[in-house]
Amino acid sequence: MERQLLFDISHPDAFKNSGKLHTSLLDEADFAMNRAAFKEVGHKSGMFYNTYCNARVTLSDGRVYVFGGHDMQSDNGLHKVNIFDPESETWVKRSEPCTRRNWTDDPFGRRLFARDPNAPFYDNCDPRDQQSTQPSDPSDQKYSRWYPSATPLPNGSVLVIGGFDQDNSVGPDPARVAKGRANQVQNDAAFTATRVNQVVPEVYDPKTDRNIALENARMAFPLYPQLEVVQTGPGRDDWKVCTFNGEIEYGPEAIPGGAKFGVGGGAPDFAKGTTWCLDVLGAMKDPNRNIPAKNHWTLLDTAREVRPYCCPTASVVEIDGNGHTVSHKWIMISGQDPQGRPTATIEAIDFAEPSPRWRAAGQLAYPLTTRKAVVLPDGKVLLGQGLNRGLASVGDRFLDFERREGLRFHMYDPATGAVTPLARTTVSRGLHGTATLLPDGTVFFAGENREALVQANDPSFPLMTSYAGLLPAGDPDQGVPVGQVFYPPYLFKEGGGMVARPVITDSPEEISYRGNFDIEVAGSPDQIASVVLLRSDHNTHSLSAGDRYVKLAFHQKGDEREGEQKGDEREGEQKGDEREGEQKGDEREGELRVVSPKVPAQATPGIYMLFVVDRNGVPSMGRRLDIKPESRGSSVER
Repeated sequence: MERQLLFDISHPDAFKNSGKLHTSLLDEADFAMNRAAFKEVGHKSGMFYNTYCNARVTLSDGRVYVFGGHDMQSDNGLHKVNIFDPESETWVKRSEPCTRRNWTDDPFGRRLFARDPNAPFYDNCDPRDQQSTQPSDPSDQKYSRWYPSATPLPNGSVLVIGGFDQDNSVGPDPARVAKGRANQVQNDAAFTATRVNQVVPEVYDPKTDRNIALENARMAFPLYPQLEVVQTGPGRDDWKVCTFNGEIEYGPEAIPGGAKFGVGGGAPDFAKGTTWCLDVLGAMKDPNRNIPAKNHWTLLDTAREVRPYCCPTASVVEIDGNGHTVSHKWIMISGQDPQGRPTATIEAIDFAEPSPRWRAAGQLAYPLTTRKAVVLPDGKVLLGQGLNRGLASVGDRFLDFERREGLRFHMYDPATGAVTPLARTTVSRGLHGTATLLPDGTVFFAGENREALVQANDPSFPLMTSYAGLLPAGDPDQGVPVGQVFYPPYLFKEGGGMVARPVITDSPEEISYRGNFDIEVAGSPDQIASVVLLRSDHNTHSLSAGDRYVKLAFHQKGDEREGEQKGDEREGEQKGDEREGEQKGDEREGELRVVSPKVPAQATPGIYMLFVVDRNGVPSMGRRLDIKPESRGSSVER
């Protein structure tokens, strides 16, 4: 099994379809329409591990860095850091596990079982030995992680926090065969009892391909904790990483670095909406970095609700003409009440305020969990999918299904707090769905377990049975993995049809911090209302890690301020003739001078999409723009 697919959205077959709007109607012919847009890039491309339940970031070198994953069972993590290079479409070499290596030589163990029909595993491939399932590499994390979170840092490195693990030296239930034959539940209780919450953060350096464990900065988190890079001062090293739902009083560690807090089985759970901020550079420079402690964390504030493993975020930054951060809002969409039920609450904190505090920022139409949130070029947030199958009935079977399965999309406006209903889909996506902004301003939704894509209570596609005839229910066996593209309202005219869009005719491929850069737009630049950078990274399980909207200040090149500046620069130089001056003026028409982010904490190094948005709120097509890490000196002591 390859386990990794590459989807080419530019391929002519990428979004071909036959017009079917319900997954129950899809068949092999529909799948074949898109097959050419996919490429398998798993084992044959150098990937040897199951990276389900990983943390992932894309760095400024264009490579995708994958932290942790799934070893043998849920809650059993990986030490691995796997790296995908999109240029070569291969993975950086890591050690190959014993079973995977033997499978290549003896698929399905045909020779093995011919020799020994009762062989439990390939020779010398005992899965209770972690060197068999995860042979060590120098690039490994110190702590094995399942469902961790990761974020790119202003200095070009990566912070990884959280995740669970289990001790795979503990074997499975010895009575598993007898239980299986007796149709009894097998839960590998002894293995499950070893589950721990990894409380030690690690910092990965892509230049050295090595990790550093911050033993001095322990904190417990739920699965897939939310985290955000925050500017704390004017300097390039003035930043921290703020988190949500951290618990510093997590009790004793069952093993070094592994606590029992929040792992289930009667252990205490996360009940505080805390925002703890980690001074990563301070922890790195600490001479006692390798001594266990809970240092370098600052409690900033506590939100009204908790949000463990449930809720998407939106990161919205605005920078003024001097490069200063005017606003940095971190928005939490939905939440949980004390009983763990989803709520319709929206809360936001503005890190640019002198004393940042969580405040109510809106209300959803109805509570859903596992929503997907994507910040759009106009600064609004598209909300799609989500579930709440316990939502009270409104007396309409079809409307109940729409609400409980999150079929109706909504738009959230951070400026006003308003939530507006939009179009609906027929596809139900829960925990394992994903969403990402595309360069044309549309949003791609995909994922979810195949058997969950058609619900048994779906009234829009009844189930025909051989024994009872037509039933008012759907058939989960007819679920087919499918992607959908959502076209936001800004792409349409009010009376119908597609709207005319602003056009970026020229822009740099790369910018640096401080200073400014120039872009050219078609037509009059007076029609441009905003210039924005958008970073779209890891979106899964409602976690929106690494995503950020950055609104940049700009002015028309050649305006009064620019003219005065140019006049000073040209003082004493020979002037050209009048006709040449007119020509230069014509060349400047349509040019915008844009203020770059001043420090990396405003827009961490990476790959962004550059958009201009006109006065009607219509965005251009996005153009790739890279921001490289600053090369002068190192801000981290090793």
